[in-house]
Amino acid sequence: YLKYHENRPRLFTMDSGRNVYIKDILFKDSPYWTTKFTCMDGMEIDGCGITARRTNQDGHGLLDLSAFNTDGFDVSGHNMYIHDCNCYAQDDCYTVKDNCDGVSSNILFENNNASGMAMVIGSIGGSHIKNVTFRNIVAHHTFKGIYTKFRGGTGKMTDITFENVLMDTPDQFPIWIGPAQQADDPDPCHPNPCSLCWPDIPSAICNPVEESQMENIMLRNILIRSPKMSLGVIMGSNESPTKNLTFDNVRVDKCGAPLTTIEETFPLLPLDVWDDWVAKIVAITVAALFFLIVLFCVLPCVLCFKKKWCCYSEAGKRHWKIIAITLLVLVAVALTPVYIWHHDVGADKMNRDEVSQEQRAATPSRVSAFKRLTPPPQFLICQGVEAAVATGNTYPVPRCFIDMTEGESKWEHGVQACEVREYWWTFLLAAAGAATFAYLRWKRGKVSYKARAESEGGEDEVTLELVRNSDHNRSS
Repeated sequence: YLKYHENRPRLFTMDSGRNVYIKDILFKDSPYWTTKFTCMDGMEIDGCGITARRTNQDGHGLLDLSAFNTDGFDVSGHNMYIHDCNCYAQDDCYTVKDNCDGVSSNILFENNNASGMAMVIGSIGGSHIKNVTFRNIVAHHTFKGIYTKFRGGTGKMTDITFENVLMDTPDQFPIWIGPAQQADDPDPCHPNPCSLCWPDIPSAICNPVEESQMENIMLRNILIRSPKMSLGVIMGSNESPTKNLTFDNVRVDKCGAPLTTIEETFPLLPLDVWDDWVAKIVAITVAALFFLIVLFCVLPCVLCFKKKWCCYSEAGKRHWKIIAITLLVLVAVALTPVYIWHHDVGADKMNRDEVSQEQRAATPSRVSAFKRLTPPPQFLICQGVEAAVATGNTYPVPRCFIDMTEGESKWEHGVQACEVREYWWTFLLAAAGAATFAYLRWKRGKVSYKARAESEGGEDEVTLELVRNSDHNRSS
């Protein structure tokens, strides 16, 4: 992107097609938009796959995201059906774009899997997008989930539905309704209209599109598991606010274990993934080495105050104490992810071949007897909406919405209980380190008091001997 900007080839394009059927094609490592279908009327895409990655990471790190504009299925036109497809890209996966006649309509995305910017409408300039549905979508480790965006102009979106969606551990915003977060400029932080650097960089700007219109947007049966950031952004314009925006059973499970794996989510894609077993073995090995160092090298030196074979000086002993506490903390940090993985695999694993997506979405997280109360994640911005309503078991309710959720769900989800099982190793080792440090301080103080008492006693004896010698000389 930094070298060629927009001057890169697309992998597959089609214009003004009629009654097109595309099946079982894998599109791999496109330098720009993977597919682009414009001015279509009657098209079905069945069982196709798209992959665009720079690393084997199961997620979207900075290096992978540098592959800007590797969109998946970019479509515009009328009467289209995209189903049973896989897309793992670093930009928009399933996307409705501006059409040549100014309208894109009657488009259904169904039974698809996505990771990247999963379900997208836009960016829209002057077109009207209507009657578009995303249904039965699994977004595994996606960057953004639901993403409707205007880049400028007088564009309009009406009658848009997202339903039966599972987002598993989204890296950034699960829901974004508002301006396009893009640059289209050599400066990646250029706001066009919303900067890619927003909100991470304080000087970055995110501008709403004042003349855009959005009406009758429905999000129904959406489950967001373990989001890494806030729930998202809802940013309408003051001049043309978003109207009739409804969240029905849009739920967040902050503490839930992931329900999907990359292998089962993308069966159509040849994805090479870093083996988790290697990382776990490395973590266990490092933790074991730290434990052995602490057990056989550090603790004997710390606990032996007088034996010179343990420590050579008081300064050395003090340094060893610092090293011991540091290593205890490192051991805790190394063992925590190992325990998390062990517990999640042992306690939360499900037979995914026999459990439907709806059953997974309805499965609550296990809650142990030891709980900590955590505030629920919230939307970063919620503004510029009119007649926005939250119904059913929606939780949490965006602050600019009218709360019409069920009473029981309010009491049930008022404060979410998360298990502390992920942290008990850290707590235990931290307590052990604190106890060891307190013991060492106490023992050091005891030794210092004994040495001082012996020293003071010796001085008294010397003083008494000097007085006796003086009296003897005087009498002589």
